[in-house]
Order: sequence, then C-alpha cells, then structure tokens
Amino acid sequence: MSRKTIYFPHSLLFFVVLVVLLGAAVALIFFGAVSIAFSDVGFTSLTIMLLLICTLVGSFINIPLLKLRATIPMIRDEYVTWYGLSYRIPWVEYGQTITVVAVNVGGALIPTAVSIYLLSKSSFSLIVLSLIGVLAVAL
Repeated sequence: MSRKTIYFPHSLLFFVVLVVLLGAAVALIFFGAVSIAFSDVGFTSLTIMLLLICTLVGSFINIPLLKLRATIPMIRDEYVTWYGLSYRIPWVEYGQTITVVAVNVGGALIPTAVSIYLLSKSSFSLIVLSLIGVLAVAL
C-alpha cells in the first residue's frame, strides 16, 4: 500500500497556519460566548477574564484526595522453544495497581465556587429547583 494515500496539494506550513487560524477563531468565539453569558449573569469584564484565566491555569492543577489500591490479574507470556518450535505459554501473575482520585482546580473547584456564588444571589425557589435538578442527574 502506498504511503501517500491522501493527496494534499498544499505545503505543511500552509496547513499549520490554517490549523492555528482555526484554533484562534474557535477560541475567540468561545471566549466571546462565555463573556456574554457571564456578563448577562452580572459579572464585570475584569471578573470574567480573571475567571477564565484562573480556569485555564487551574486546569493544570490536580489536588489528590486518596489512593485506591487494587490487586488485579496480569497475564504474562513466556516463550518456550521445544524441538525448534516456539510456544507461547500464558501465566497469570497478580499485581497491584494504584489509582489516584483527584480534583481538578480549573474543572471542578472554580466552576463549583462560581455556581455557589450565583446560587447565593438567587431566590430560594431557584435554589430548590437547582438541588432537585442535581439530584435528578445524580441518581
């Protein structure tokens, strides 16, 4: 099969420039939509930019909560040569895996803080409806 199955008539530099322009356009549309939504709720433009920057920077920060250890079977292969033929002999070995449960600052803590702030400014009936919605989704 030929390595050049898809013909691309432009240079790689042109393709990279197009991808960067597409990314910039998507980012501008996203930040514009987010700033309009936040300004409709009552945030100032400085607060909106601070929240977006904190969310972006906070997405790189994970706070570990706990470690879960589990013993799982792992299949290992051993090869034996007998009379010139190689045979694969699988055998089971039990090993431990560690899973770290963590909370992302930009994806969990900051949006939760914004939601709690907005709920604190709203009426009691909206808070009750929000809690009913959260329970409906969680169950």
